[in-house]
Amino acid sequence: MKKFLSTMILGLMVSIAAFAASNNVLVREDLVLPIVQNTSGKVQIQTVGTFASSPFNSYIVSSISGENFILDPAMMPSKDLIDLKPVAIVSTHADPDHIDINFYHSYDCIKGLLMPGDSFKTKDFHYYNVLSSHKVQDSTDMDIKAYGKQNLITVLEVNGLRIAHMGDVAQTQLTEKQLKEIGPIDIAFMIIETPYGGIDLKNQYSFKMLEQLNPKIVIPTHYSPNAFAVIEEKYGKIKEYDNIFQISKEELPKTTLNFVHITNTHKYK
Repeated sequence: MKKFLSTMILGLMVSIAAFAASNNVLVREDLVLPIVQNTSGKVQIQTVGTFASSPFNSYIVSSISGENFILDPAMMPSKDLIDLKPVAIVSTHADPDHIDINFYHSYDCIKGLLMPGDSFKTKDFHYYNVLSSHKVQDSTDMDIKAYGKQNLITVLEVNGLRIAHMGDVAQTQLTEKQLKEIGPIDIAFMIIETPYGGIDLKNQYSFKMLEQLNPKIVIPTHYSPNAFAVIEEKYGKIKEYDNIFQISKEELPKTTLNFVHITNTHKYK
């Protein structure tokens, strides 16, 4: 019996080592790493950045076939620690909690702060962006470039889903032009509060923009400890997932503005 158990344990250790080697994963018990491969048969969304004050800005979106698209990386794991194998890395703007220069330089793929109106396709993803403001001013259909610091709303189409990372959008409302350019959205990563941009729980500009956009699922990014109580009072209970959220087009809720919180317990050091 002891020999049998020893053989099983040895086999398990060999399997773990082989998996780690094939995925360039450094096995350490004190680390919590994202998953490189997607075997769920659904679109997979993971938190990934470890920027201390903003741990919910950075995401890996993985297609059903396993392409990894990284949005707004900040304080990311080094490639030596884990190779995330991205087909693209993009940021909505250049604030340090939305961009990791060392991480960008580690990979040879489509990457960078793109220009307003840019678009591209990979095998599974279609990317385009829509110009928005990073600081609240009166959001009419005037030229959005007059609103101050720019933010690029990122839109991804993948496996029948339309996903928007709103970055640090800060406007009193979305313009008709923006809504037309963004198009219908299934899942939105959305800022709830920003002391720098001028939206908060009192003026509720983020909720006004969300109700214009009207996505099926909302994943909050910037928010204070008080935000979840306000969200649940307005939109119902928030569903929580541990580091990973997986969904297909067929599983989208029939109603809109359903909030999902993806935790972030990743540890890279």
